[in-house]
Amino acid sequence: MNRSSLAAIVGLLVVATVIASCGVLTGPEQAAPSRSGQAIGPSIPPINAGATADAPTTSASSAPPTAPPARLADVPIVPVTQFRATRIATGAREVGDVLAGRSERYEALELVAGEADAILSALGVVRPADPKRLILVDSAEALTADLAQHRKRLAFLRAADVTPAVRALAWESRSLFGVDRVTDPSEWRLTASLPPESVGDAFDPGATWTLFAGGDILLDRGVYETVRVKGKGVDFPFDGGTAEITGHCKDCSAFGWDLPYTRRTGNAGAVRELVSGADLAIANFENPAPNKFRWHTRGTVFSADPGIIDGLANAGIDYVGLANNHIGDAGRAGILQTMRNLETRGLAYSGAGENAAAARQPAMLEVNGTTVAILAYDQIAAYYFAGADTPGSSALSARRVAVDIKGARKAGADVVIVFPH
Repeated sequence: MNRSSLAAIVGLLVVATVIASCGVLTGPEQAAPSRSGQAIGPSIPPINAGATADAPTTSASSAPPTAPPARLADVPIVPVTQFRATRIATGAREVGDVLAGRSERYEALELVAGEADAILSALGVVRPADPKRLILVDSAEALTADLAQHRKRLAFLRAADVTPAVRALAWESRSLFGVDRVTDPSEWRLTASLPPESVGDAFDPGATWTLFAGGDILLDRGVYETVRVKGKGVDFPFDGGTAEITGHCKDCSAFGWDLPYTRRTGNAGAVRELVSGADLAIANFENPAPNKFRWHTRGTVFSADPGIIDGLANAGIDYVGLANNHIGDAGRAGILQTMRNLETRGLAYSGAGENAAAARQPAMLEVNGTTVAILAYDQIAAYYFAGADTPGSSALSARRVAVDIKGARKAGADVVIVFPH
């Protein structure tokens, strides 16, 4: 349970811009690819290396027929790193620092072996003198798995190979993924000469969409006090701003923590822009919003003023999950009233219903041509679970999730999001 007004986290950022070349240490050594993702030995020549003066020659009459050269295209590439990283951008200078061993953020550059020379050429750099600075792997899947284990690696992937398992970064000042992404292919100039993807697999920046995923939204207690009692208004919680710490209160929290005294210093915040800029914004609704609500100043029973939901809609929240350990705090009737009050304000929801079958139904949303289903479940408050004929929340179990995902796919979902509590 989250006692704050909004414990929101954003899982959406990423990539982009024009290539600027950079100088980097050069050397004759080449790192050979390793299936385990470790750089091994010098010895492998560059992919496009020409014949040496000592190389044997073959007469035209005895030479076997040669295959036509592979067709190449300008394929968009994207800088990526471990998906848990807090970095949001990189650039040509940082790539040079990584390969030269000067970077404090990254220990090595990681690339797919068969694409390495083309990508290094596109970045305006060469293989490093120290082979440990360049990690080569067999595939995009191996690279993605490696990044999950190594926080201090910077990598580049084809845009079509970027998945939610990595964090896509902005290139200099532009992104190919995220709220501020470019959608016109001509605006993304970080490309490498690589064999093109098939028509169905080619990356289309105009077909992407972004998801803002928030944590618990609690509209009772301090939020109600600020919005209603102090008169700040329903939009205030999303306006953000800055503050300064003016002192500390010794052992003044219920948990024995020292808490800061703060003073707001104005300015705009980033949360509203991130939420409203996303194509789909979701969060957990950690309280009922019944018609007859009660403001609580203490304790762990909550209810929300339905009118404060307007602030969520104004901020761009599209969907809320109702499967949590507080949705029944205003009784079974309060659950049904909450559903109606969300519908009135245009917010989609799932995870609760008039019975167990209804509570397991997904919310279906259209996002830039993609049908997204969201299923919500609770594993905490069994006393609020829906029954065969009673309102409540959807109980979490692996079997139910598997069945419900299949049902959502059958109903036409291209993407299914499971939102557990």
